[in-house]
Amino acid sequence: MKPAFKGAFGIANPGLSGTAYVSVAMLEKAFGWEFFQKLKANGAKMGKGSGQVVDDTASGDLVASLAVDYITNDKIEKGATLALVYPPEMLVIPSPVTIFKGTPNLDAAKKFVDFLLSKQGQEIIAQEGTLPVRPDVKVPARFNLPTPEDAVKRGIKVDYPKMSAVKEESIKKFSDIMQGK
Repeated sequence: MKPAFKGAFGIANPGLSGTAYVSVAMLEKAFGWEFFQKLKANGAKMGKGSGQVVDDTASGDLVASLAVDYITNDKIEKGATLALVYPPEMLVIPSPVTIFKGTPNLDAAKKFVDFLLSKQGQEIIAQEGTLPVRPDVKVPARFNLPTPEDAVKRGIKVDYPKMSAVKEESIKKFSDIMQGK
């Protein structure tokens, strides 16, 4: 909301991105709808997907954006002049995994989930610039990510069932604010 970001801050459309929706829901819970009204008053823009606002920041069309760690880190690794900054209140969004009831390949699905949650599986995830869920897996220093423990401690808490129940209403309210309605 500072003058340096006037007309040059982006947030992905929560109607097009699940990550963006959870981010908007967390920010609304922590700071209220006034937060988005102040962003809009400073010229914040609603982008399309989470990757698009990072691309717009990398290209210089935006000065900053609400960004996803692994998307941003991928751009940095490819040479983009970007950096991640973590405020005191973090948006920590889990990437769920599930096994569908009645799956014809239950044993294979269980093995996949077990591998994904294993130390080896979480090390692969950490090498991509995403926080692991295991405390015995370290994120490479080149990503400059907080530790998983710090991220959980600083993360904005959210009631996922409640957030899901008001999704359409929240998307509409956010879109109305960002589109000046």
